[in-house]
Order: sequence, then C-alpha cells, then structure tokens
Amino acid sequence: MPCLKRSLQLSRSGDSIVRKLYALIISCHRALGQRQEAWSACQQGLRLFPDDTELLFVQSNLYKEAGDRANAKACLTRLLTTRPSEYFASVDAGL
Repeated sequence: MPCLKRSLQLSRSGDSIVRKLYALIISCHRALGQRQEAWSACQQGLRLFPDDTELLFVQSNLYKEAGDRANAKACLTRLLTTRPSEYFASVDAGL
C-alpha cells in the first residue's frame, strides 16, 4: 500500500497509471477490511475519472457489500450506458 500511495503522489492526474493506482489502492483496502478507506479512495478516483469502467464497477461492489442494491444497480446501469473517455490503460477484459 505505501508504494501504491507514493506512486499516486508522484503521478500527475493525467498519467495513464493513475486510474489503475486508485483501483489497486481500493482493492488493498477491501482486502484489509478497511471499507471506509476503500470508499474514500473510490470517491477520489471517480472525481478525477467519473466514467472509468473499473472504478464504477468497484463502486458498484462497494454499494453491494453495504447492502445498497439500488445504488449498486445504478452503477452497473451507468457502465452499460456510458462510453468511457479514450485513454491508454490496462483494463480487465471481463469488465
């Protein structure tokens, strides 16, 4: 986690790695059971990249884990109706 956060600090918001860093940081927080920190990192990432496929998918999972099925569904629906902006990045093909 410290390396991911340091990389995020040293990156510019337009760097292609920043989206993935947020996703990895969220994943680490979730694995550590740090739900609030995961939620906070997700919100920060989505403020910078509101149409990011991976971050929207993760947000949906966070809502689902919190029992908020309506917002989880809204995130997934948004994924189906929003075209992400073009950028260089590695994205899970399953998303």
